[in-house]
Amino acid sequence: MSKDILKKVKLGELPAPVKWFITMFLIVMTCGYLMAILNINTSMGILRESYTPGGEITYEFGGSAYQNIVRHYRGSAEDPAAYPGMDLPTMTSTSHTHFIAMGVMVFCLGLPFLFTVTLPEWLKKFVLVDSFVAVLIAVGAFWAIKYIAPQMAVLMMFSGMLLGFCVMFETTVPLYELWLYKECECPAPEPRPAPAKEPAAAAPAVAPAADPSTEMHSD
Repeated sequence: MSKDILKKVKLGELPAPVKWFITMFLIVMTCGYLMAILNINTSMGILRESYTPGGEITYEFGGSAYQNIVRHYRGSAEDPAAYPGMDLPTMTSTSHTHFIAMGVMVFCLGLPFLFTVTLPEWLKKFVLVDSFVAVLIAVGAFWAIKYIAPQMAVLMMFSGMLLGFCVMFETTVPLYELWLYKECECPAPEPRPAPAKEPAAAAPAVAPAADPSTEMHSD
């Protein structure tokens, strides 16, 4: 029953205002996600900007992503001014805002994605579930990096790739089905006529048995 309900709504057949509404929402959410990636790179010192007022603006990459993630959460004894680390109040504040903001983002992106029809069913389930799993891994990595081991930074990098994979599907597939996908409206094949039944074969004629009294009289 649930699959039938989802199949009743086809993105390409929605009214034009609804299609534009969903399209602009997906575009804005994509821009917001890209800005989030840029924010992560700048806040962790992976991408640095230096400039003087009225002067030239220059950019540089500040080392490996793995090392900068570790220093962002655990701090750096060599450069405490640039990498002070995160205390417990900052950790809890960052975690709760990420849970809410990222959870709402993947939920809203998943709504139009639910009604897509061009992907296999198993891939749709994977994308819908793993987008939330990526959020859990990302926020859990905050705490694992600081309180368990710095090697847990690999979890954060993995969650970023997983979430990016899911967001890519949840934005591009609905946009494709809204404006480009045309479902084949092939006519249903006509039912074949039932084969005519062959007439039953006539039973072979049986000669009547001779009357024995007649034979005796002739003798």
